[in-house]
Amino acid sequence: MNRYSLPAFALAVLMTSLSVSASAQTGVLSRCDKPLADADQLAKTIVECDAIIAAGRKSLAAVQGSTAGPAETVVTTTSSLSVDLSRAAMTEPLLGRLVAYYAYTAFAARDASQCSTLAALGKPQEGLCRQAFADLEFVAARYGAAAGLDAACRRTDSESGPGAAACCTLMAQSRNNPAPCAAMSPKCLDAGTCRAVFGSWAGDARSCASLPPLPASECKGEECQRLHRAAVADCEGDAAYAKAFKAGSAASCGGSQRCRVLMGEGKAVAAEIAAKDLKNPVGSWFLKSGWKTPTVVARSRAPMKAAPATDAAMKKLEFRGFVCAEPMTSKENRAALASVLGAAHACLVDVETALAKPSREIAAGIDEREEKIARHSDRLNKFFESGKTAKTPAPAPK
Repeated sequence: MNRYSLPAFALAVLMTSLSVSASAQTGVLSRCDKPLADADQLAKTIVECDAIIAAGRKSLAAVQGSTAGPAETVVTTTSSLSVDLSRAAMTEPLLGRLVAYYAYTAFAARDASQCSTLAALGKPQEGLCRQAFADLEFVAARYGAAAGLDAACRRTDSESGPGAAACCTLMAQSRNNPAPCAAMSPKCLDAGTCRAVFGSWAGDARSCASLPPLPASECKGEECQRLHRAAVADCEGDAAYAKAFKAGSAASCGGSQRCRVLMGEGKAVAAEIAAKDLKNPVGSWFLKSGWKTPTVVARSRAPMKAAPATDAAMKKLEFRGFVCAEPMTSKENRAALASVLGAAHACLVDVETALAKPSREIAAGIDEREEKIARHSDRLNKFFESGKTAKTPAPAPK
């Protein structure tokens, strides 16, 4: 039952116990003031949130290299990522392309320390790069000495926990075994993963389809699907590498960037990612010389003010289940809008049901409030639609 809705039966009992005077009816109608005020506040909140997000986007677009004019000079600072850039850098697919760029660059130089640039986003993100670097070294070691493969396996995080070292040794010993999974599964690898790993070593990309999805305890929903797709793509890249290594030519890699990197084209692939995927404010920030952000300082006037941070302002705009964040027109925010408008509408319906014969003044008051809810509903539905999202399930006015 809606927290603001007074059941028609309860209202009927109330009106029976009171003389149905204009003042008594006014008192009943006043019960709807709070849900109506919430509807007004939410409408205002949504508009304010949109303005803040728009300002944040404008600020994000403006964070790019500047050209010095006659009255200003450009200097570089070691300032950290802005709030807006940091948030953008943590989203997919951009985060994945940043990690790939630095992992491929580091692998080409055989220097994992180049992943440290991603420390600007936090240690976990730097760790993703180092993990990708170690994984590439492990794949490359498959066609070298068994001792090197064993050591490279131990540097990956995929073989961690009790017995991991023994499993790495067993994997190195089993690579030429015609039935390697008999020894590896299930102690070291589950059957599906084992078929995919050793199949890719033999150049069989079809075996990669046997990779099982990640357990729900390690990820959620779309994230699990994305990570599984990435794992299958890496497996297929490894299979392409097996064929390219045997042929001695990166041309055999086809469209696999991972294969090309393993075949020695890491710098070229990283350059392609920079040119195609990192031509945005976030990518520009990371790729600037010296990893520094450009800051314009005027010679003849005060230094330019930094764009105001939007996080604090957005946090203050949380109201009745509505959260000021991108995407603003999320399923949760549409549900919050429907709930608040629905509560105000339901309250008026209950009042009108209980007051079988409302006074002219009360009837006019109910109509006026219904019209206000309808205006909010129409305006905000159109507002949400402008973001090309599904129409907000706001109630139709009575």
